[in-house]
Amino acid sequence: MLSFAHLLICTFFTLTVAQQQCEPGWVSTEKSCYLLSDEKSLYHDGPKHFVAWAKCQDKNGHVASVTSKKENDFLKSWLTAAINDSTEGVWLGGSDYHGINQWAWNSPHEKVVFSDWADNPGTSGRCMSMSPKFGYSWVPEDCEKTKNMKFICEQDRCTQPTECFKGSCYTLLCSTHRAKVTADYMEYNEDGDPVMPDYTVCPKGSIARIESKEENDFIKTFLSKSEDFVRFVWTGGYDEDYEWKWQDTDDMVTGFTDWVQEDDYTFYRFHEEGCIALSRSDDWAWKDLDCEDKYPVLCEEPDLSASG
Repeated sequence: MLSFAHLLICTFFTLTVAQQQCEPGWVSTEKSCYLLSDEKSLYHDGPKHFVAWAKCQDKNGHVASVTSKKENDFLKSWLTAAINDSTEGVWLGGSDYHGINQWAWNSPHEKVVFSDWADNPGTSGRCMSMSPKFGYSWVPEDCEKTKNMKFICEQDRCTQPTECFKGSCYTLLCSTHRAKVTADYMEYNEDGDPVMPDYTVCPKGSIARIESKEENDFIKTFLSKSEDFVRFVWTGGYDEDYEWKWQDTDDMVTGFTDWVQEDDYTFYRFHEEGCIALSRSDDWAWKDLDCEDKYPVLCEEPDLSASG
């Protein structure tokens, strides 16, 4: 049996190794890096319009979402040690988007499954904080109140190796990205003409395109091995004037498709520009999401070993 001293050494070593995988100033679990921001969340207009979202995205992350008891317990211990004698809560990425007590993380599609709500907190609202008054359990807050709170940024990490299938190799890029650059990010040349900027997410190859049921089934199996926090994964499919195309060639999406039933390409949506994501909760079927949302990306490149 290990002595307490041995356990302490092992714990320190594990945390030290994990810390080395995060940027300076961040702390780590097996799946994520976390940063407690000294800035305020600065609420603007509705649950999603916080400076915090932009600040975390600038750091290639998102406002923290808590998906397990293990992660929640880690954050509670960390906040207790990091924040001394504070009565102010810390803002999380959970929101009741429609005001009907249906909570979701960072977008309405990411439903809250695990929860740690405080008993009878005496507060209400559409935003979520971890409150020191309740041992950093969760409380609903008026979004106006959360603008003066600190917030937690989270960077997700994937450990899944690349796998190859019929001439292509697939890699899950776990750092979150937009699916594509939209007109909001237009640049201009010397003549003042609009030019869409280069936007290369995948370090090699391109964002994946799916052209057959066989390929789709392989990708489903591949993604089923990913970490639980991977809820949506971008492919290269995008909508242009209600016609679906693939980013790498602008070819039309024809033949095989695997839409979630309500997300047929004629489905009315509230965002202007849609891109194709694969949804874990729908057995990795295709889902039409806002291209500006940030999720992990499925990259595809030629399998050079297959050509030899």
